[in-house]
Amino acid sequence: MGLKQPFEPPGSPLIHEACQTAYPVQQMVGILFAYLGPKPAPLLPRYETMVRRDGRRSIKVLPIHNNNWLQAQENSVDPVHTYYLHGHMLAQQGLLDSGSHGGGYFYRPIQKYDFELCEEPAWAGIRKIRFYGGDKPEKEVGHPAIFPNILLAPQGTELTLHWRVPLDDEYTYIIWSEFTVSEDGSEVEQRDEDIPVGYIESWKRSDGSVDLTGFPMQDQMAWETQGKIFDRSRELLGVSDRGVVMWRKLLKEQIERVQAGLEPVGVVRDASLNEVIRFTLSAGQRAHTEEVRRRIEQSAAE
Repeated sequence: MGLKQPFEPPGSPLIHEACQTAYPVQQMVGILFAYLGPKPAPLLPRYETMVRRDGRRSIKVLPIHNNNWLQAQENSVDPVHTYYLHGHMLAQQGLLDSGSHGGGYFYRPIQKYDFELCEEPAWAGIRKIRFYGGDKPEKEVGHPAIFPNILLAPQGTELTLHWRVPLDDEYTYIIWSEFTVSEDGSEVEQRDEDIPVGYIESWKRSDGSVDLTGFPMQDQMAWETQGKIFDRSRELLGVSDRGVVMWRKLLKEQIERVQAGLEPVGVVRDASLNEVIRFTLSAGQRAHTEEVRRRIEQSAAE
């Protein structure tokens, strides 16, 4: 409702009719979440990395990506790109297990892979599962792409939520919420206003080339070089793209539900389901990263 209207007479009923569209906003883990849908607003999901107290949080804001958000999200259900785009590319640069990369975890033979459609009471999405061979065979529990635009990933020693927010059809804003578990499992007091925020301006060098020495810039290169909106009529899908097909089917089904006046999956209205929304995640990448860091520290000490 308006407060003052210059040049309108006192008592004018127009002041009760004028209004500006507004949306409810909540703050959690240092990030503001707005709800733009029909009322009543659902509950803001309390994913475990957002409410656990046994660790510290940080935020990274990535550079604006010049591509449609779905190109980033489809990448989250591709189980084999990690071998070539990340592991092999780092190996070619001599950076496989340097610094905090831990890329060697992904540079192992993938014997097979699978996909799981998850429809839990408080979330839905697709989990990709890899079976590694080689010297350190492992079946990953997997980590989920959470419908509609989130990835939850063990990322080095952090558990990271990626939000892929469309600015419009051609540009995407990406925020990472990182949670690092305490070494001894102790609780950490950290207010939202004390969570450190890092803004990454760009990974492009002065000559226009792209710095490809880390996972996020490699991903951005792959997403953007598809074009701002990828022409899917020209694609050739393989067996490893089954997760992409599953994601598109899930998205289409939920669009049709909303068009029919129904709610999509993943909307939380039951507070008893929203105390802590937990996930089962693989621990292998964290163990590999910690081992790499120990080796680097020992080498530096010698």
